[in-house]
Amino acid sequence: MVSFNCISVNNYLSVNSEEIKGEIKMLLERHILDRVPGLIRNNIPTLTIKKILRQPQVKGASVDMILDVEVSGKNKKLIIEVKSRGFPLQILQSVSLLLKASSQIKNSYPVFVSDFISKRGAAICKENNIGYIDLTGNCYLGLKEAYIEKAGEEQIQRTRSILKKLFSPKATRIVRALLDEPKRLWGITELSEAVKVALGYTHEVISKLLKEGYIIRKEDKQIQLSHSADLLNDWASQYKIASESIHSYYSSIKDPQELMKKIAKVAKENKITYCFTLHSGASLVAPFMRFSDVHFYYLGDLKKIVKQLELEEIEFGGTVHLIEPYDEGIFYRKQTIEGKDAACNIQLYLDLNQYPARGKEQAEFLRKERIKY
Repeated sequence: MVSFNCISVNNYLSVNSEEIKGEIKMLLERHILDRVPGLIRNNIPTLTIKKILRQPQVKGASVDMILDVEVSGKNKKLIIEVKSRGFPLQILQSVSLLLKASSQIKNSYPVFVSDFISKRGAAICKENNIGYIDLTGNCYLGLKEAYIEKAGEEQIQRTRSILKKLFSPKATRIVRALLDEPKRLWGITELSEAVKVALGYTHEVISKLLKEGYIIRKEDKQIQLSHSADLLNDWASQYKIASESIHSYYSSIKDPQELMKKIAKVAKENKITYCFTLHSGASLVAPFMRFSDVHFYYLGDLKKIVKQLELEEIEFGGTVHLIEPYDEGIFYRKQTIEGKDAACNIQLYLDLNQYPARGKEQAEFLRKERIKY
C-alpha cells in the first residue's frame, strides 16, 4: 500500500499552485490550437486551408498560428491567437498583439480562438475588427470577401447566466456605485463600505467585472470603470421592475406636482425613506414630458404610509404607485431637489428604460442630459 503525507502534498500544491495552473493553461491552449484547422473546416466550409504555420515570429510579435486560406478565389492569411479562457479580459489583452501582427502582414485578418466566447466577448472582437471562433461553434469573420457569423444557443444561455450573477440584487449595489461615478478610482475596501456589502463579496463581484472587461485595475490596485456604457446597457437588458412589487392607489390630488409635494412633506414628517422614480423622478432632474402618475420607492409599513398619504384603494388603474424595492441599494445616492427625493440617475434610467408609457424616450433624454455615456 502506498501512503501519502497529506501535509507535504498540500504544501507542494500551495507552493506550486501558480506553476501548476500555468502548465494546465498551456495544455488547454495547445489542445485548442490543435483543433483550430478542424474548427475552421467544420464551421466555415467556404474557406480552404492551404498552409499551416505554428508559432511563427512576426517582427517581434509571436502569434500562435498563421493559416494561409483561400476564400472567394482570393488568398488570405488568418492570424490566430489562442487563449484557454475567452473572458473579455483575455480578449482585450490579445487585441493589441493581434492588431500589431495583422498590420505587418499583407492580406491578413486577426482571429481570436478560445473555449467559449460570450456575447460581450464577441462584441469586443467586432469593435476591434477581429474575428473569433470557439469550441462550441460560435464564430465570426468580417472579411471583405466573405462575412460569416454563427451564434449558438449555448452562447445565449451562458451569457444570460453570467449577466444574471453579475446583476443579482446585492451585486447591483456595487455596479450602481461604479456607474454613478464612472470616472472615480475606487479601493475595494472603500467601495465595500460605501455600498454596505461584505468585503469578500465585493472582491467576488469585482473579479467578475474584471473578467468581463467592464473595469480595469490600476497600478495602485484601485479599480475604475473602462466600459461604463456597455455595463449600463447590459444591466438595462436584464432589468425589470417586478409587477408584484408595485402597489397602486388613488389620490384626490389631481396635479402630480402637488401630489409629489404632499408625499415629500408626509415622508419628512414621518421619517419615511423614499425616492421618486420613473417620470415623476425624471421630472426633477431632466424634465422632458408631461406625466400623470406618480411612482416612488418606499421603506416601511405600506398600510401606515397609505393611511398617512390619505390614499384610497382602487381595483384597477390608480394615480400613485408605491414600489417595494428589491434591495435597499435602490436608495444609493438619491437626490434631493426642491425638497423632494429622487432616485439616482442610474436607477431612474433603468426604471424608465423598461417602462411602456414613453419610458424609453425619457430614459434616453436623461442619459443624454445627465448620465452622458
